[in-house]
Amino acid sequence: MSHTLMLPFLRRCAAVLLLGLSVTMAWALPPQIEADRQLKAAGAEMKQDTIDWQRALTALNAAEATGVKMPESFDYYIGRALSETGDPASAVQRFTRYLERYGKRGKFYDLTLEQLNLAERRQAQKLEAEQRARKAEEERVAAEAAAKRLQAEIDSAWEVRYFYYWIMDNEGSGYCSTVSSSIHRGVNSKAVRKIDCDCRTEDVNHPAYRGRTNDVCRGSFEINKKLDSSADLSEQGRSGKWSIKFQSSPFNY
Repeated sequence: MSHTLMLPFLRRCAAVLLLGLSVTMAWALPPQIEADRQLKAAGAEMKQDTIDWQRALTALNAAEATGVKMPESFDYYIGRALSETGDPASAVQRFTRYLERYGKRGKFYDLTLEQLNLAERRQAQKLEAEQRARKAEEERVAAEAAAKRLQAEIDSAWEVRYFYYWIMDNEGSGYCSTVSSSIHRGVNSKAVRKIDCDCRTEDVNHPAYRGRTNDVCRGSFEINKKLDSSADLSEQGRSGKWSIKFQSSPFNY
């Protein structure tokens, strides 16, 4: 854009800016009038059948923010609004200030005493609720920490156990299910994991049983005494036909 065209454009921008400022200044009321306007808005809100105390409180705060001296009733009404919107501690301060300023001669003396008592009850209830919430949170955090500690203890309590199982004259595999059943009979299912079983048919190397075979299963699993302190894995044999042994080190046969 050339300088010739730029100057008219800048003049128009300046004119718009000045117009905006003049409109803003026209709407900026003197403090006393603005205070009266906000007080009337709060008063109108509090005359409703269903009072929106938050709207009333916003108007009262806006009135006080003008710096204009507030009427005698101000601390009483803003105390009501604070109490009703969940800030009883600030309400107590306002009611107390009203009583200190005007005492028994105040037009709202009796009402302020009633509202002060109500605000103090609400403050006590709020503190009790906050204390209960803090206690509940502390208990939740403690329970979570205890659960993490317990889980860490459980995670570190897993131990490897080894087994050796055999049964005579039953050629073929498939006896890992028997081993698994035997393990679960002696241990809670949640306290045992990672069962690893390998079965095969082998000749019996004993002169008295020459020509006969064994189905032999070897393997390991993990057991957790933290999850089942009474775990019993001492099963040894049934009807002289088969036996299963457990120990903490690998079997060498």
